[in-house]
Amino acid sequence: MPGVSTARNVAAGPRPPLADRLTPAQWLALDVVAAVLVALWVVFDLRLRHGFRVELPPAWFGVIGAAVTLPVAVRRVWPIPVLAVVTTAVATLTALGRAQQDMDIMLGMAIYTVAVTSRRPVAVAALVGTETVLICGLIAAAAGARGPADTVHSLLAAGALWFVGDSVRERRRYLAACREQEAQHQTEHGRLAVREERVRIARELHDVVAHTLSVVTFQAGVGRKIGATRRARGPVRAPGRVKAPGTASSACRNGPRRSAAPWTRAPRRAAGSR
Repeated sequence: MPGVSTARNVAAGPRPPLADRLTPAQWLALDVVAAVLVALWVVFDLRLRHGFRVELPPAWFGVIGAAVTLPVAVRRVWPIPVLAVVTTAVATLTALGRAQQDMDIMLGMAIYTVAVTSRRPVAVAALVGTETVLICGLIAAAAGARGPADTVHSLLAAGALWFVGDSVRERRRYLAACREQEAQHQTEHGRLAVREERVRIARELHDVVAHTLSVVTFQAGVGRKIGATRRARGPVRAPGRVKAPGTASSACRNGPRRSAAPWTRAPRRAAGSR
């Protein structure tokens, strides 16, 4: 059946990538799950080597660690505020010498979202602000006799993820421009096809009208020629009156009687003369 074959053809077509099939709600759920898992990993220092173990951190570290990880769950809703909170928390832990490389995941996700969703000037300003705050944390760590060798990774992670997000945004913008240009080309092609069809119809109508006018002109010329010939021959006599059907029939009926009357009168005259 046609409907079944069409459905099979659609089903047999190439499927879009998984990232394009996910809905915003599903992306938000994934962000929540990732934020919670990383929060447990960072705050409670979950480790699997040498067996599973959990360490209870100080209260202040738990609060700052939660500020680093949990806001990423809503990074798609409020990207710039989330980046500000995460950057400030990472810089604070850097100044205290407690910054961990696991926190770079959250910082990278936050700045990547800003670079993808924001305009270029806003994204550049966010990068500059993030790097400035992180450098302030490094300066504070250096002033507190905590070397920046273990904390400079946050600067590198933020810069690298920002450039990745900026590249993704530019690529999306380029693909959107290509799709728009293709749509305009298809629209222009449709307009050109309609214009060509109109020209074809107008040409056919012109040919038909020209042929009809030629025939009319020829017939008019022939009529004038015939009329001139008849006028040269003389006036044409009008035909006599056509008698009514009743009159003709009565004449036909009376004709034999009138014609028969002389024959009947003739013998009588002949007898009188004798």
